Amino acid sequence: MVLSGCSKKTVAPLQLDANRLTVTNTTAQDWNQIEIWINRQYRLTVPSIPAGQQLQTPLSIFVEAYGRRFEFARQQITDLRLSAKNSNGEPVDVRYQFKGSGLSGLSGVGVFQGKEQEKEKP
Repeated sequence: MVLSGCSKKTVAPLQLDANRLTVTNTTAQDWNQIEIWINRQYRLTVPSIPAGQQLQTPLSIFVEAYGRRFEFARQQITDLRLSAKNSNGEPVDVRYQFKGSGLSGLSGVGVFQGKEQEKEKP
């Protein structure tokens, strides 16, 4: 017997939407000792994200070593990654997969949503 409509929508663990990041723990284990990096320069640490739960945060909360905050309006995101440990102490590594390089890599993200269809129209 096949049931339609009962499957869950697949959610990406890292989602960018304008000046906001949503992190979804899509696994069955808690994530602990979490570090999230933007451009390998700006960091956010989070103690834990329970299994199946989300964290939403503005990008302006990410800070570099000299105390400067990430400025979404002035800076481009070229790399976004998460590292953590699961409940068993095993490493968790997640990288955001950009669709291209430069601004084209943000196609479909935040203010760029829908722009890819506009480019395809003659």
